[in-house]
Amino acid sequence: MKKIAVKFIVSIFALASVFTAIRLLQTNHLSETPGEINIIFTDATGTVVFDEWIAFEEGMTFFDVLKAHFNLTCANVMYQADDTCGYTFSSFGSSDKVILGIKGETFELMTDWQHTYLSIYKWDGSEYRLTSQGVMQLSFSDQDRIKISVQEVW
Repeated sequence: MKKIAVKFIVSIFALASVFTAIRLLQTNHLSETPGEINIIFTDATGTVVFDEWIAFEEGMTFFDVLKAHFNLTCANVMYQADDTCGYTFSSFGSSDKVILGIKGETFELMTDWQHTYLSIYKWDGSEYRLTSQGVMQLSFSDQDRIKISVQEVW
């Protein structure tokens, strides 16, 4: 009888841990205060095509900031271009958008996901480091610096 009780307790603990991990992954990282961030875009040759400070409001995701200031093209379920950015990818309890293109007043970056893609880098105080989060999961705050670059697939 004691073995069954231990198995039951371990099972409950494991389920609670998985549930907690899923809930943490599902959380979109919202800005806690208003502010501004430096956004840099570079094309496939590494040329800076945009470098400005962009304002954001409290409660926005990084995707919301981009959507408010630029025309975005996202991927749909088949990784085809979708100007509405209506599809959200979900995996292992996490959800995010895949941005294929960004267009501003003076530039346009477009990728195809087969040969090129956009990578996101965040300034850590000494250099830009590749992030492992997407545009809805990336945490940011006032005075952060983020660079998005067109990369070629190997």
